[in-house]
Amino acid sequence: MRTSYRERDYAYGATMLTLRTAIGLTQKGQAKHLGVSRRAVGDWEAGSTYPKAESFLQRALAIREKQLGKTHPDTATSLNNLASVYEGQGRHMEAERLYIRVLTIREHLLG
Repeated sequence: MRTSYRERDYAYGATMLTLRTAIGLTQKGQAKHLGVSRRAVGDWEAGSTYPKAESFLQRALAIREKQLGKTHPDTATSLNNLASVYEGQGRHMEAERLYIRVLTIREHLLG
């Protein structure tokens, strides 16, 4: 377990490498598939950084809001996922704002 952001997480990196090779992708191939740089994949596998979940979750939320609407249950799930990332980053005010939206949607839907 990492205790600071400056330490490497070798177990995480080894898992990323194992998964990538198990599906037969090169770093370049995985990078292209995910829409990131090859360097980003290398950094993940070195255990020096994590994928930027926040940007992927923001994109998923935007798609769901556009396709399903701002009060759809799946939109609430995306809001909750993004709030969890914010909470993990210590961005409690932003997380709370999203959690309140989730609660409002779910109360409206479930009564």
